Amino acid sequence: MNQLLAPAESKLIVDFVLSVVFSLLIGIELNNRLGEEERSKVFGTDRTFAFIGTLGFILYVITPGSLTAYLTGFCMIGGLLAVYYFLRSQNQQTYGITAIVLAFVVYVLPAFIITQERWFSLLVIVIVMTLSEIKPQIKAFSSKILSGEFLTLSKFLVITGVILPLVPDREFIPYIAISPHKLWLAIVVISSISYISYLVRKFMFPNAGLLLSGVLGGLYSSTATTFILAKKSKEVPGSRYEYTAAILAANTMLFLRVWIIIAIFNQPLASETAPVFAAMILVGTVATYFMHRKIEPTVVNTSSTGIIDSNPLELRVAILFGGLYMIFALLTSYVIATYGSLGLTVLSYIVGLTDINPFIINLYQTHATTLPAAVIATATINAVAGNTLLHGVYSLLLCAKELRRPLMIGYVVLVATVLGASIVVGVLWS
Repeated sequence: MNQLLAPAESKLIVDFVLSVVFSLLIGIELNNRLGEEERSKVFGTDRTFAFIGTLGFILYVITPGSLTAYLTGFCMIGGLLAVYYFLRSQNQQTYGITAIVLAFVVYVLPAFIITQERWFSLLVIVIVMTLSEIKPQIKAFSSKILSGEFLTLSKFLVITGVILPLVPDREFIPYIAISPHKLWLAIVVISSISYISYLVRKFMFPNAGLLLSGVLGGLYSSTATTFILAKKSKEVPGSRYEYTAAILAANTMLFLRVWIIIAIFNQPLASETAPVFAAMILVGTVATYFMHRKIEPTVVNTSSTGIIDSNPLELRVAILFGGLYMIFALLTSYVIATYGSLGLTVLSYIVGLTDINPFIINLYQTHATTLPAAVIATATINAVAGNTLLHGVYSLLLCAKELRRPLMIGYVVLVATVLGASIVVGVLWS
């Protein structure tokens, strides 16, 4: 056809076929979704949508350079649909407008196909058909969302899209490269990771088993998840290997979470450390699998355990994180200036016994250009080692007695792996 027709003519034919086919498919999708009784209340049939799409195509191309005919047709279609809606609402007492909105979409679809890139047009069509198909799932999802969730979403949009661009990027503490923008950016990054984990856990896997809860909880907060799982092992019945696997999974997610933070703030270093973190994650995954394969999975309703049920965007959490960020920024700058790389190595192990996120983020924001990559990577992994060791200590103190032996084995493997990674990075990158 391309050899017989000019490119413009060939494109016109393809656009026309796509307009008619997709208009017809939208009509078929709408009518198939409706029941027999509902279908009789909707104007037209499948062909009606194809005719509307055809009309839109003809009126758009019939007068090149002028939209008078096209807009006139739009107003006529709109008038007919308005009359139809008024009569239906009066006679049948039904007020849904999905079919009417889809009719308008079908009318403007040809113009969209003609003027936009083919891939973008297909994307819009797929989204329209998908939204039309999943109406029951959307209604079920919306019924689960409490008003508080919309408030949480509003907070997230405000801190990321409103406050962050407005915060000044000027240093306000002498001799330390800290600005309000960097501080708020750190809060936004941690909040975003936690919020995404919170949404996935709460709405996609509300009744996840222990292992999946450990995975999602570890990405949200490995410290909180480990603490909760260890305590619940005494209260909620379950296999010792089941809880052990979940706790090890949460700690394995700590490795992934730290690497994601590196990737956000220092992509070149993230690429260089990817094999090291991949090896750490692999070992953690194998240890988790080894423990999990010893038991028959028992699904536990973790909505009662408190894993990722709290709001990750609470003001007190942001204030605490900001305070820790400032403390670690001052402490890190002092240690580096006074004791150099050796002092940073010692500090990184000590920081591992607290919240490592503020320390790591400050390290990449403030010292990434002044310290060798090997020093920063080693300090990061050392902090992870200290944090993993801390998790192991209070897991063993809080868990049920029958968990102590498998947990001890699992944590020995994890800590040894992280320390080995630290040695490898320190020796090979020096």
